[in-house]
Amino acid sequence: MVVFYMRAATGAGRRCRRRIGAWRISSRRWLHQYDQQIRLLQKVKYWYLLPPYVGLLLASAGKIMARTAEGQPAGRSRIAVAIYTAVFAIVWWAQTGLWRAKPAG
Repeated sequence: MVVFYMRAATGAGRRCRRRIGAWRISSRRWLHQYDQQIRLLQKVKYWYLLPPYVGLLLASAGKIMARTAEGQPAGRSRIAVAIYTAVFAIVWWAQTGLWRAKPAG
């Protein structure tokens, strides 16, 4: 009885309820931010892989066109395009595969 009286007199029960309510709000915010981070990581490949790849592709296309216009072989440039396309594809695949949820078991 004394414990209940002390809790009621000091307002400890209300403070505990406020803390629990604040924790629930805080955990909801945390989960929302966590979901936003997951969405960002799923879309990150579009802003860190595509711009350099498109730039390299355009530069290589210009180099290949200039070499063929001069009558020189453009085989090395085409091999370079194939190599960095493969590297970007592997990084893209790894990025997509790593963030996908895998079933336990």
